[in-house]
Parts: sequence; structure tokens; C-alpha cells
Amino acid sequence: MNRKRLSFLFFIIHGLLLLPLSTSMLPAQTKLDSIDHTLNNIYTSADKLQLVKGVRYLEKTEGFIEEELPLYYKLYVYETMANTYYSLGDLDESEVYAVKGLSLIKSDYNSIRTRFICLLGMLQKERGFYELAHEKYVKALALSNTANDSLTILNNLANLFKEQKHFDNAIASYQLGLALVPRLQQDSLHQKTKLLDNLGNTLSISSGTGLEELFQALQLSRLLSNKIRSYSVNRHLTQHYLRKADTTAALQYAPIVYELSKEIGDRDYEKEALSLLLKLNQQQYGLRYVQLSDSLNLARQKADNAYALLKYDKSEAEKKALEAEISRQRILIIGIILVFITVVSAIVIITTAQRKRRRAISETEQRIAKHVHDDIANNVFLVMNKLDNTKNQKIMDDLSMIYDQARLISRSNSSFNTEQPFQQALLDMFQQYSKKNFKITPQNISTISWNKISTKKKEALYKVLQELLTNTLKHSTATFVVVSFEQEKSSLQIAYRDNGKGSSSKPSGGLLIVENRIRAVSGTITFTSSPNNGFKAKIKV
Repeated sequence: MNRKRLSFLFFIIHGLLLLPLSTSMLPAQTKLDSIDHTLNNIYTSADKLQLVKGVRYLEKTEGFIEEELPLYYKLYVYETMANTYYSLGDLDESEVYAVKGLSLIKSDYNSIRTRFICLLGMLQKERGFYELAHEKYVKALALSNTANDSLTILNNLANLFKEQKHFDNAIASYQLGLALVPRLQQDSLHQKTKLLDNLGNTLSISSGTGLEELFQALQLSRLLSNKIRSYSVNRHLTQHYLRKADTTAALQYAPIVYELSKEIGDRDYEKEALSLLLKLNQQQYGLRYVQLSDSLNLARQKADNAYALLKYDKSEAEKKALEAEISRQRILIIGIILVFITVVSAIVIITTAQRKRRRAISETEQRIAKHVHDDIANNVFLVMNKLDNTKNQKIMDDLSMIYDQARLISRSNSSFNTEQPFQQALLDMFQQYSKKNFKITPQNISTISWNKISTKKKEALYKVLQELLTNTLKHSTATFVVVSFEQEKSSLQIAYRDNGKGSSSKPSGGLLIVENRIRAVSGTITFTSSPNNGFKAKIKV
């Protein structure tokens, strides 16, 4: 009892675990079953309304077909849709699906590739582009690697020649097809019947002969038990005798054509058969012909209306998709414009702020320079003049040093002369800082294309080198400084080196100002210093 309960519970739990999986697979399987059913209806139905409904459903499920179905099945669906649209007379849509199918084929599937190309030839023939149709048929024939495909193409090629009234080429193509029939492994009787039927009809149209080929096709059709093929042969025999004005012989076959059309169950076939009987003065069929014509016209009108609705729905869907795409692009463009405006505004704001900051710094420096020069330096100079005769040389030396430092600070903070050639401005500055016991040596300064350097960068370099020289004079006890210049493709490198006492401390004070100046012009500066090894700086702008 317990075992039975455990077993029952196991199956219940197992079923519950599998339930989500099976339900998630159900919609996909249902769609696949519906697609299979639709494809089968298309292949077995001669009703145009059913064909319209079929392609309409396949178009609605095209997303599922493209994403979920394997390649061989997609090709099968697209071939079916291309052929169906061809039957409906929509050559453009037929071409769309033929090309879509061809675009999916990479290396395999040679047979279906051949059929797609052959269909493209048929489409060009319907449009009246006979040369293009001929090219497609020849291309398909070259790709064909089965006798069955080759026979289909040869038959289409012969029909093309016949429509152009190139009867010799048509006859030769049918005869070539007949020579290939023995290579068929199956369906050889049907192919031979069709080729003999078409060959006999072409001979009848072109030269009034072909009766022998038509009789051979008639005998084979009886063995074949294929009503459509029998219908075709008897129809061609009737038409042959009508051309010969032999109504007695024609009347032997016309009633057979009519009976076969009713057995086939295609009202278009029946209408054609009735038209042959009316040509033979069989007036008793007139009423049926009129009734059938009205019925076909009504059915055709329904099919046309349904197809027009299909085209309208598709057009509306494409219109909505286009509107959505335009809306998406409009939003994207607006977004890009807003981002652009934001970026430009930010650049303008940042640039303006930097310009204001630089102007404020420059004005402050000039004000300091003027104050130091006019007030401090001049006052110190007056004191020195008053004490000129003092015997205390140390006081005079201290005052002289203070005066020199004031002049140095004034020069360091004075405005940069943009009108003077920059190379000369640097050399003048180096000259001003040089003393008997302090020598500045510039290297490669004349190799630099200073006109390619922006004014902002030149001003920053000038101020930085001023600050470095001032720092060296004030703190390092150095006796010489070497400033070397090197120009690369898109940057300028400056190496600054003195032989002072050096330092192990981190940059501070004026050196931090130097760093900020270089960063403000998107440059870099690195300092290297250690006790008794001097001071080095590398600048890149």
C-alpha cells in the first residue's frame, strides 16, 4: 500500500515538474502545426481564395518562421510563397520571396537554388523581359545536377522560345529533354508524356505536323492514369484538328477534354473545355459556359478583394513600421542635437571660466608686479641712496639683495608680451636671470617651430620657466641651469635641469602653481629632485 502511494506521488510530482516545459513548448508546436497545415492546403488547393488565405497566414507568422525554423524549412516556406504569389499573378511579391530564399543559401541546397533561379526566369518571362529570362534559365541549367531539375528548366526554356515564336529552338529544347528522360530514376513516364505533348503541340503550331508525337503522348497518358496530363494531350489534339478545320476529328477529343475537366474539378479547366466545344458549334453547352463564367468571375472578384485586403493590410503594416522608424530616427536626431548642445554649452562654459580665471590670475600678477616695483623696490632704492655713504657694507648688501628680489618678483609676475617673437622673449628672460655666478644655457631653442605653438601654451611655458628659474635662484644655490627643447610631431618637450642642492620634499608653493599652469593647457610636468643631485623638470605640451 505504501509503495503504491509513493509511486503515485512520484508520478504526480514528475508531471508537475514537466508541466511548465510542456506548456512553454505548446505555442511553438501549435504554430508549427498550423504552418504545416497551411502549406499542405496551398499545395492541394486550386482555389485562389484559399491561396490568398494561405499566404496571408504565412506572412503573419513570418517572424516566427525566420527566428524559429531551421534553414531547410525556411527555404521550403519561401519557395512555396514565391510559387503561390506567381500563381496569383503578383510577380513582385514572388520575386521578393525568391530572392529572400536565395540570400539564405550558402553552399548546400543546390536543387532549391536551381528552382529559385528558374522561377526568377519565369518571372522575367511574364514581364516580357525575354533576354533576362533566357539568362536565368541558362544559369539554372548550368547549376542543375539532377536530370529532373534539368528537364524542368528545359521545358521552361522551350516554352520561352515558343512564346517568342522561335519554334526551331523550342523543338530542339523539347528533343534534348526527351534525350534526358532515360536518366531519370523515377517519374520518367510523366516527364516523357509532358515533353512529347508539348513537342507535338509546338510542331502543330509551327508547321501543322506533330500528330505522331501527340498520339504517342496520348498512349503514354493512358498508362500514366494522370487526368491533368490526359486533359492536356486531348486538348492539344482538339486544337490541332481545329487548325486543320477537321471538326469531325476534333469532336472525337473535345468531349473527352470536357469530361476530364469535370473529373479534375477545376472550373478553369472546365471553362476552357466548354470554349472548345462551342468552337465546334456544340451550342447545348452555351448556358453552362455562361453560368460557369459568371461563377468564375464572382470567385475571382472575391479572391481579388481578399488579395487587395491582404495588400492593404501589408501596406498599412509597412506604413506603421515606417512611421515608427521615422519617429525613432527623429527622437535619435533630437537626442543627438541635445547632446551636442549640452557638450558645446559645457565647452563654452568651461572655456569661459578658464579664460576668466586666467585673466584674473594675469591681472593679479600684474597688480602684484606693479605694487612690488612701484612701492617696495622703489622705496628700497630710496633707502639705499640715503645710506649710500654708510660704512656698514653688510646693510648695503642686504638692501641690495632685497632690491634684487623685489625686481625678480616684479618680473616674474609681469604680463607676457605676445607681440615679441617667443624665442627672443625666452632668451631675454634667460639673460635677465643670468648673473656672474649663475649661468643659463638654452639648447635647441632655434629648432622649434614656435609659430605652431598656441599663444596660451607659450604664455604658460614662459610663466613656468620664470617660476622654475626664480625657485632655483631663491632656494638651490645652483650655478648653472640647462634648458633643452625638443619638438615631436604633435608636442613640445622641455627638459629643465640645475646643479643645485636639490631636495627630498614634495613639490609645494610655486611648484604647485607650475603644475596648475601646465595642466590648464592640457600638458604634463614631472619633477625629479634629491639632496645633492640638483633639480629636474620635464614638461610636455
